[in-house]
Amino acid sequence: MQWSDFYIGSMARPAKQDVRKEFAARLVAARKGVGWTQEDLSNASELARSYMSGVERGTRNVSLDNICRLAHSLGIRPSQLLDFDVEEAPARRAQTRS
Repeated sequence: MQWSDFYIGSMARPAKQDVRKEFAARLVAARKGVGWTQEDLSNASELARSYMSGVERGTRNVSLDNICRLAHSLGIRPSQLLDFDVEEAPARRAQTRS
């Protein structure tokens, strides 16, 4: 899998893999790992249960603040929720100044 296989925002081409769904899968696994329901996580993180449902379906774009809240509530590092299997990062273009 390459970085370009991920869908971010509203790109023109169809998504091969949606990062929101990747995040959702990691979040659900972490939540179930501690034996919590969506409502338990919602209460612990002080986020609405309806919002949690959208996050776990991969339909909500989660802010960095909320990623940190969720991770803290689950007792894990935010990076664990963002640890997707990406083989190569986008190449950085060197910009030259004239």
